[in-house]
Amino acid sequence: MSLTKVSYSMVTGAPLNVLDFGADPTGTTNSAAAIQAAFDTYGNTAGTGKFVDVYFPIGTYLVGTELVTNGANIIGESLDTIIKASSAIRSCIKMRGQQSRIANITVDANSLADNCIYVGDDINNFGTNSALITGCKLQYAKYDGLLFSTEGNHNNFVVDRSLIWLHGTTYNTGTATTTGTTLVTISGAADLTTFVRPMYDYIHVAGETLPRAIISVTATTLTVNPVFTNTVAGATYSIHQGSGVCLMSHGDNSEIKIQNSILNLNKLAGLDDHALYGAESYNNVIESNSLFGRVIGRGGATPHYPFSAGDLRNYYEANPFSDIRIEAGLNARIDITGETTLALISLNAGDGSVYNGLTYVGNGQTFDSELVKPLNPSTVNLEFGKTYITNCPSSAEAIFNLPVSTSANETAFREHMTSKISVALTNLNGQGIRFRSATGTVNGVAGATGVLFSTNYSAVDCYFDGLNWTIG
Repeated sequence: MSLTKVSYSMVTGAPLNVLDFGADPTGTTNSAAAIQAAFDTYGNTAGTGKFVDVYFPIGTYLVGTELVTNGANIIGESLDTIIKASSAIRSCIKMRGQQSRIANITVDANSLADNCIYVGDDINNFGTNSALITGCKLQYAKYDGLLFSTEGNHNNFVVDRSLIWLHGTTYNTGTATTTGTTLVTISGAADLTTFVRPMYDYIHVAGETLPRAIISVTATTLTVNPVFTNTVAGATYSIHQGSGVCLMSHGDNSEIKIQNSILNLNKLAGLDDHALYGAESYNNVIESNSLFGRVIGRGGATPHYPFSAGDLRNYYEANPFSDIRIEAGLNARIDITGETTLALISLNAGDGSVYNGLTYVGNGQTFDSELVKPLNPSTVNLEFGKTYITNCPSSAEAIFNLPVSTSANETAFREHMTSKISVALTNLNGQGIRFRSATGTVNGVAGATGVLFSTNYSAVDCYFDGLNWTIG
């Protein structure tokens, strides 16, 4: 007796197969309508209820319109299963539906789609709580590979064992002029409002040490954070757009986990985190991104403050302007046990809470940071075992008095079991911080004279041998 194959899904309850709906695995024709039909067969636009696995055999599936999962699960045969953009669309896949998942598939935005996967729910605002992306490869988005939008909640979302790379765009037409303020004028470029994304994109101007976050835009100017430190005219510049993973500012995202993944070769950062409750990044490889490994928060008139962002046991390398850049992050926990570099970028001078509660874990000890208040100090008395984050006043250098050998300080020394004080220098306003001690020496100079440090966006460690201080 012979059997006649009537469909690719022969067993009741088996995953739906996109080939049964007319999808073309040869990469020749647009398969978006066929794939969407498979999603809609058992999908639920309410974002809850019965979910179905939709199976994609090996092949390349072109999509000319954005696919909306509606609660369906996407299951690829292997990473040789490719969903590929064939026209300019917002994303290849819009993922919506709680407890849904995407697994074992390559999503190729083909430098046409803004994003590979856009996570959001613009119908019922239910979001994608407890959803999963695992074993996937996301590549070649114009902006972000994986974008968590402001539509709905995305609590307890997990990204695991995925390669997220080669995303983003740079723009460098024309020249830039700065005058030592927060304003930069771009000459010879297209209307900046047509493509720049305030609060997400960055600009790096030649002659400036660090890139600046773009806060607002007009046709020819950009307002940035922090203030430019130099005056330049007709300089080269580059605007950087797009990260491997971007979490947009949202009031109720929490416990998003990015883990066991590779976030490499993106134009802005591997991970760009704006969510109210910051993501936990764990055991990832984050390297060779054009600006930063990870960004937490944004400054400006309406800053984005992620709470409790976690960064633990990641491997960072070759992110030229710092592995982790914190512009605004409250109660963050940062693991710096390896070679991780950290840049702390201040907000407006009147904001005294931007770094409260930061915890650094490194070298077998944990230090809780204390923000030096007021933010523009003139004289500050330092204490053992604390990490200070501070600005300088714009008019004169600040004085930091190091502890001397007294009974009270000896008690503090024993309590903290360390002779070290760490100070992060942010936004020095052309001035510096002078470290002094009432007794002994500081770097071999009489303690009463002290030494001046004026390197912007840097950190120094102060070590005490019981009489003298060494700073470096």
